[in-house]
Amino acid sequence: MIPLIADLVELRRTARIQGREVAQALGLGASAGPSMVSRWESGQTIPVVGHVIGYAHAVGHQLVVVRDGEEAVALDEVLTDLAGLRTAAGLSRAAVAECLWITASAVAHLERTAGPRTQLTALLRYLGALGCVLVLVPLEAVER
Repeated sequence: MIPLIADLVELRRTARIQGREVAQALGLGASAGPSMVSRWESGQTIPVVGHVIGYAHAVGHQLVVVRDGEEAVALDEVLTDLAGLRTAAGLSRAAVAECLWITASAVAHLERTAGPRTQLTALLRYLGALGCVLVLVPLEAVER
């Protein structure tokens, strides 16, 4: 299982929120939604980024991108400008592509199309290549 998902599960359980409540908060159907959340939590499937952002909010947290242990930006803000994040990290598309063992055009495609439907694993690999990590931050800490 992806460590981020394990952290979300732990937060959900600590807050005594049921999986069906998370599914409902995400707007997933009453019949398929809870089983979808269960499959994510068991590692059978991997959610898309939009569902992970929604799951985090449902358990009172926000996902932020942290680089070099200090710069933190909300994931939903960064998602619309991955190329800007890469540029701020001082990396070219070719350098990121080499790190990920993909083509520069595949990196360009990810940067152009990134959004809520992006596969979580693709985004995590991309962020890792930039030296970034996703961190869960309590919503009350973000709202200050």
